[in-house]
Amino acid sequence: AHVRYTGTPVRSDFYRLAPLPEWVPRGSGPLLVVMGGSQGARGLNQMVRQQVRPWLEAGCRVVHLCGRNDPEMGRLRNSAYVERQFTGEMAGLLQHGDLAVSRAGAGSISELAASRCPAVLVPYPHASDQHQESNAVEVAALGAAVIVHENPDGQALGRAVRRLLGPRLQTASPAVDPLVAMATAMGRLARSNAGADVAKALETLGEWNLKREGHRIHRK
Repeated sequence: AHVRYTGTPVRSDFYRLAPLPEWVPRGSGPLLVVMGGSQGARGLNQMVRQQVRPWLEAGCRVVHLCGRNDPEMGRLRNSAYVERQFTGEMAGLLQHGDLAVSRAGAGSISELAASRCPAVLVPYPHASDQHQESNAVEVAALGAAVIVHENPDGQALGRAVRRLLGPRLQTASPAVDPLVAMATAMGRLARSNAGADVAKALETLGEWNLKREGHRIHRK
């Protein structure tokens, strides 16, 4: 069998500088983006809500994409905290984000990579063949993310976010900012030509199939 690695295609706007969406809280604090709108996000949303108040009190701005039918949506009121079900401005959001909290699906990781946004990855524990766990391990091994496993109280997530954002919140000493190296490592995962490479591979496969079918017809 012939296998070609292409990466996962993402929209072209991820590879162009996009503005910060107007609805994002402004301020000098670091921006944390929670990508909790995906399949199986209830557990992730629960973890975030257990920990979000201390993040806000420390000076963090938080955008929480929580998906549809979230019963907790709208209960927390804070000028530095915005909840949305989804957004069509993901490129601008991640490009300007200091850190993301996300599941570890291929699509999410590809968007993070294109945006050079470091992440805390929380693999969906019920994903088929544990593929999200495998994805997260690969990304973390490159230094682009840290892994936190799902737990209802979210304490490990809270610690990870505080540690990574600490220098930008001036709550960590020494103030060595780990997000700089993580962003660089995340950018190395990006495959800006993934869409074109997939199209080329399909074209080549189609040509090969046509030749094979033509050969069969000729032999008949």
